[in-house]
Amino acid sequence: MSERVAEMLVELLRDRVEPAGYVVPDPPLDRERGHWFIDVYAHGLRVTVEYKATMGFGVSLRSDDVGFGEKPDMVFVHVEDAIDQAMAFLRGR
Repeated sequence: MSERVAEMLVELLRDRVEPAGYVVPDPPLDRERGHWFIDVYAHGLRVTVEYKATMGFGVSLRSDDVGFGEKPDMVFVHVEDAIDQAMAFLRGR
């Protein structure tokens, strides 16, 4: 189930950001129980959307000085809310 949710998230992000930007999914080795990281690039910005079934959806506006292991800026239960926030970050809000 987790893999299907993550793949749906990737497709929804692509629908919202392309052609102005692009989406780069980074699936875990264990696609069902692992932690997915999906980078979204547009307008010179990068947003990372994280997904793990037990956590929900994390959204972070990223810069070059972000270190490994940092928590997301915001966490959401619903995929639509996470996508809306990712798009807001990419619009500079």
